[in-house]
Amino acid sequence: MAQLELWLPSGLLDVDERRRARILLGFCALVLLAVAITLPLNVLIGAHRAVAFSPLLALAALVVPLLVRRQQTMAAGLVLNVCVFVIVEYIAATRGGLDSTTLGWSPVCVVVGTLTLSTRGAKLMAVLWAVSHFAHAWRVDPAHWDALRLGPPFAYALPRALGCLVTLGLVSVFETARRKATAALWQEQDHIRRQRDEIAAVNDLLAVRNGELRLVLDSIEQGLLVLNERGVVLPEHSAALEAWFGPVVQGETFLQLLQRSDRRAAESFECAWMMIEDGFMPLEVVLGQMPARARCGEKSLGLRYSPLQSAEQGLRIMVVITDLTPSIEQARVTARERETLALFGHFMKDRRAFHSFLDETQKLVTRATAAVPEGDLRLTLHTLKGNAAVFGLEGLSALADDLEEELLVGGNLSPDAREELSRAWGLVCSRAQSWLQEASGRIEVRQRDIDALERAISAGASPEKLKRLISEWGLQDAAVRLERLRSRAMRVAQRLGKENLRVELRGEEVRLETNEFEEFWATFTHVVNNAVDHGQEPREQRLARGKDPIWTLRLEVRETPTEVCVCAWDDGSGIDWERLRSKATARGIAIPKEDPPTELLFEAGLSSRDAASEISGRGVGMAAVKEAVAALGGYVQVESEGGRYTQIACHLPRPKLGAFTHRTHHA
Repeated sequence: MAQLELWLPSGLLDVDERRRARILLGFCALVLLAVAITLPLNVLIGAHRAVAFSPLLALAALVVPLLVRRQQTMAAGLVLNVCVFVIVEYIAATRGGLDSTTLGWSPVCVVVGTLTLSTRGAKLMAVLWAVSHFAHAWRVDPAHWDALRLGPPFAYALPRALGCLVTLGLVSVFETARRKATAALWQEQDHIRRQRDEIAAVNDLLAVRNGELRLVLDSIEQGLLVLNERGVVLPEHSAALEAWFGPVVQGETFLQLLQRSDRRAAESFECAWMMIEDGFMPLEVVLGQMPARARCGEKSLGLRYSPLQSAEQGLRIMVVITDLTPSIEQARVTARERETLALFGHFMKDRRAFHSFLDETQKLVTRATAAVPEGDLRLTLHTLKGNAAVFGLEGLSALADDLEEELLVGGNLSPDAREELSRAWGLVCSRAQSWLQEASGRIEVRQRDIDALERAISAGASPEKLKRLISEWGLQDAAVRLERLRSRAMRVAQRLGKENLRVELRGEEVRLETNEFEEFWATFTHVVNNAVDHGQEPREQRLARGKDPIWTLRLEVRETPTEVCVCAWDDGSGIDWERLRSKATARGIAIPKEDPPTELLFEAGLSSRDAASEISGRGVGMAAVKEAVAALGGYVQVESEGGRYTQIACHLPRPKLGAFTHRTHHA
């Protein structure tokens, strides 16, 4: 067949004509093969007419391919069918005429004509073959015709002629069905070809779009990737992803990428992904539990997840990864500058108090990084947190809160955590070192101190009294401490969104030994924190109780001949003693017989709150206050009435005191 295709002209596009041309070439090849085989045999047996006729048949068979090459398929078909007709008629005439078996090939010749000619040509050839039977019947020699066996010649020719016509009909039906099927097939092929062309055009367009998308993905600084239902990273992802995590292997999951750099984030992602596979919880809820941060070398990356397709459609989740390192570093620089300004402000406001803060905080850090019992460590960290917050060291305060949480969960601090605390405090000290060197050996003297000295000199005071006045310049004014506590209360209220408050300061001008009371002032911030966090009521609740809509906190220092009393009073909701009792019972703590059970307020780890915050709620602050007061030989007195007020007064043995003048500050 491949050889026959070479003879077909390229311009022959009609399907039926190409088919007829193939059949014509096939019959010609068969005729030439038959001539090549029968010619030597006819020579040997002495069939001279067949030998003479064979070259003519071969010549006619050779004419057909030439006509096909010239796209004359109809002419080629006529030549072939005429040759077949002549051969069969000649052989039949020489071998018995109508009674010859050669005429039995006429239905086959009708089939050949139907396959090689057009519909009209096939009908003409079929009629010609039918008529040829009657022509042979006309020429019958009655002397040699066996009428008894065969019947009349025309009656004998009729069924043969009808056989040619019936054959034409049957083959025509087949050909008609074939042409329709071929036409439908070619139509379908044309449709498929058009679809293929359209698909190719779409693929070309997609290739262009993919190229453009790749340019976009390669140019953006974020990591963009899409995960399928198995958590596998799909091929289309941004170049930043591989720049951070390395080459992404085909079929690799996002979990495996995270395991390269941050195992903790990988474990969190694995747990969340298992919940996605279980399908027990809503997808949005599970995505909210996935890790939002991950470490990659020195970089800190932010992770954000968005569902693109639901599980029913074939789960697709887009992950957007952002390098947060510059913003985090900038936030650190900003926070460090803010803390530096806050430190410098405290230094300029009260250098003596600033020195005391550094000394006390150094003791706390040293104690926190040493091997101390867990209870003492909790008190130390809680005091350190409040002490740092008073001086605006929010970073150090937050670190102490994190370490307190770690201690609460694990029961101890890791060496890395202790080292981190020591390093953070070292940075604070290094920032203040230059100021301390310039201020070393100096004493701050206020104008009222100078005025008091001038009045004493004018009044002729004794040298001993003048010496005492000057020596008091080295002591610390308690009012400065109260001012600092007032600032702390305002900051806590602002952070908690409870800015509907008023802070009153009432203090006699009491001077205290700096080193003697340093630890007490550091712990007294817990009293202020608890008052703002626990005691302040909503404005609507205060109005319903007939109170002033503005919550009031009063901080006061009072002096008696034998002691100094530092007091915090507020007109808030009071202490919920019953709740404190129930929490103590739940923890197996013995309930004191006194009513109210004030000792429960100082029980380490006991709080009326269900959840702790950065400000309060761990049950550690008041225990630290009591311990600091007891270390000075004093005691704490608590008074509270539900819905009305709370007062916590710390009674301390009297230190060296100077003259005093009553004054009140409002904020």
